Amino acid sequence: MDATKQHSCNECRRRKLRCSRDLPTCVSCSKFNRHCLYNRHSHSPLTRKHLTQVEEELRVATELLRALSPELDIHSILANVKNGFSVWEIPELGRLRQNRQDPIVSDKNFQVPQLLPVAVSEDYKSTSENPRPVYSWDERDHKAIDGMAITDRSGYLGSHSSVAVISLVFGGYSWGGTLRSPVRRDNVSVSGAKIEHYLNRYFETYHVSYPIVYRPMFWAQYNQIVPRPEIGWDSLMYTMAAIGAFMGSTDPDNQDDLVLIDKAKSHLNFELLETGSISLVQTLALLSNYLQKRDKPNSGYNYLGLAVRMAMGLGLHKQTDSSDNLLEQEIGRRIWWCIYVFDCGQTITFGRPLGIPCAGIDARLPLNISDTELTAASECLPGEVQEPTIYTSVRLQSLFHLLTNCIYERITSDPFPSAKELLEWDTRFIGRWKSLVPDYFQQDKEVLQPFTLAHHVLHWRRKNLQIIMYRTSLLKKVFRRPDDEPLCKEEEEAAEKCLRKCSSTIQSMAALWQRKETTSRMEAWYTVFFLVPALLMPLVCLRNDPLAAQAEQWKQDILTAEQVLQRLLHICPIATKILELSKSLGADYVASADAAADLLASAGTDESPMSQLTHLHSVLWPLSFDIEQQFL
Repeated sequence: MDATKQHSCNECRRRKLRCSRDLPTCVSCSKFNRHCLYNRHSHSPLTRKHLTQVEEELRVATELLRALSPELDIHSILANVKNGFSVWEIPELGRLRQNRQDPIVSDKNFQVPQLLPVAVSEDYKSTSENPRPVYSWDERDHKAIDGMAITDRSGYLGSHSSVAVISLVFGGYSWGGTLRSPVRRDNVSVSGAKIEHYLNRYFETYHVSYPIVYRPMFWAQYNQIVPRPEIGWDSLMYTMAAIGAFMGSTDPDNQDDLVLIDKAKSHLNFELLETGSISLVQTLALLSNYLQKRDKPNSGYNYLGLAVRMAMGLGLHKQTDSSDNLLEQEIGRRIWWCIYVFDCGQTITFGRPLGIPCAGIDARLPLNISDTELTAASECLPGEVQEPTIYTSVRLQSLFHLLTNCIYERITSDPFPSAKELLEWDTRFIGRWKSLVPDYFQQDKEVLQPFTLAHHVLHWRRKNLQIIMYRTSLLKKVFRRPDDEPLCKEEEEAAEKCLRKCSSTIQSMAALWQRKETTSRMEAWYTVFFLVPALLMPLVCLRNDPLAAQAEQWKQDILTAEQVLQRLLHICPIATKILELSKSLGADYVASADAAADLLASAGTDESPMSQLTHLHSVLWPLSFDIEQQFL
């Protein structure tokens, strides 16, 4: 039967008459000479799938409306429409229509992250030169040991990355020598007693920040009290020992870690990649983090990719609410969030796209508990403690990245966000994270010695993101000419905030090192890593305006940073080069008031702002940042 004959014609339905449903004209319409028309009716399917689809579309539409106009009262508008108001008679929508060209919500400047990459936009045109492509790299015999990836063999490094700042600092600068080369490792071995010593050092130093291995279980397996996993355990043990030897060492000539990591690699092969196990995930993740700090960023990046995929294949990213083996589930969550922190850290460090999406991940954050409170015999999860534990740092770092990765995606995309947007996001996302940091781990709190470095690194990481967010505004202020229009209040606030975060980072490092008597490589590595971006900004400001009102503060920050670097020279060779560069660039400016007055005639560095911008350009802005558009 024709689908139209299942329904009455429009006229019969309107007049509530019995329709004969004849084609092309029913009896009633033929009798009264009316236009007979049958409409096809399509009813929405009454299924759960269709309802879910409609609900999801409604949710997305509501979020888009709120993003376009946060002050819009959607429920009030819906009530007005239901009461007979036309959509355009509603005052709130009228104002929204009038303001549609506002730069904050215009199509050009508003961008929903991951909705449409700029590379596929028809009108996209890069306004600056992209970094030189690197289609090959070889890290098999890399001699640098400081993990900063400053050589031209580092593969692709994004223009905004922390490592790119270091690359900028040494660009065109004579190193005056080479970094310490690793010793030859032919026929070199490490005794079993030393391996056990390095494993203990691993748990004393590295494990406090990244508890990816469950300590009681590992030692039980090491002492063969319980069976060792068949896949990946030997490689895991040697990798942990290598990290303990390298990160916990206070002796710059100790290179046992190179022997141990070779041993760890000898237990890995391609066949293992056709298997999946917790111990293998742990091995790949730890190997990745070690190689990054040994200045093999691409090797580490590849190993971490394997760890992430294998972890997802094992389902570590999903929440399970089974009451069976609560300890095993908690260990899985600890492993997953350590990997998540590693991935976010490497991504930001090397300026690459995020490797782990937020969608589909619902594993709970690890509990803030001590290892004695949850065992294999536990039948219920214990309550969290209100004091630092080895899981505090990974919880808070994970939470930080969950809340701020949206900012990272925007500052690495075109167009670069406005200062107003960045300030709003700082308040909304970073401010939200700060409110979630427990009182015992706030920045101004003293924590027990085992957690000191993890506590400092957590807050250095937050300030580092803020420095990256705001340094564009700072450099606009530094390089503006007398006849340029004054910066808006948001740009001024962003510039000042960048300098405050630089100063706060440097002062925090100075306070840490004033209290320390010994120096480990792990402490030195993280200090230098976060120090360079913080040191660069006051150096640039002082060179361009040595008589500014804030010049004394800039000088103090530079001198303090140099004192910190001085403490690290014996354990961190790269600190020597950074210290030399700082003294070279600031020698004529970090001086007395009389000496600074002699610079008045030149008003700072003789190098033109445009020349400085050209050098800084590849580091401090996304690929399409247009110097001429922003400054000329």
